[in-house]
Amino acid sequence: MIRPGADVTVTVRTVSLAKSTICLGLKATKRSIIDAGGKEDNLNVVIADITDALGRENIITSTIQKWGKIDILVNNAGGLLRDEHGSGGISADAEVLKKTMDLNVYRC
Repeated sequence: MIRPGADVTVTVRTVSLAKSTICLGLKATKRSIIDAGGKEDNLNVVIADITDALGRENIITSTIQKWGKIDILVNNAGGLLRDEHGSGGISADAEVLKKTMDLNVYRC
């Protein structure tokens, strides 16, 4: 999907993820854009939680402010959220389990 002149918005859920392993994915995306003839300016990174309505609105607003429109939208989100005890999946508390289901089932 990356071609010269293509603008891409990539989202990451938290600042801590943006500074850790997700950075590798962002660097690879940036490299793909440059290899396809684009520039670093063709990448828009937004920190937002897509399970939250305000987070989704921030992604849309940021993209439209930067480029004026959205031509193609690909939702590719998923993950295993953990509670304060480090438990995930069905072992997590009810609130974390609901957010995990929102992320993986209802928001993708």
